[in-house]
Amino acid sequence: MRWGDKVEELRKERAEVYERTGVLVKYPALDSEPELDEYQSLYLSEFFALSAGRSSNGFGMNPLLYVEILSYLVLGMSLAPDTASDFAGSMRMLDNAYLKIHSDSEKSKEKNSASSKPPPKKR
Repeated sequence: MRWGDKVEELRKERAEVYERTGVLVKYPALDSEPELDEYQSLYLSEFFALSAGRSSNGFGMNPLLYVEILSYLVLGMSLAPDTASDFAGSMRMLDNAYLKIHSDSEKSKEKNSASSKPPPKKR
């Protein structure tokens, strides 16, 4: 499991800068990389695979449907239905957390964008 798409690139860049200058560049994404065990890594990678096919309602992302999750796990991963059901419950919890984080991030962007606009001109 990778911690973002650019981690290897950042590691390489940090090593190159350190070799040239002796300065260790700090990257929050690298410094806060979590340690995942094999099960956490599996859940997260399968969640990202499911999330890639997520639909949108025009205002934001739709939650993953339980039936979509279950179908993916049974048909795509060949899990037994009872195992898939347990796994699907965990996927729903991941999805709820993911949607909340994404929503909070979007609200923060909107708030920052609104506060950086100049006041309207008076006529």
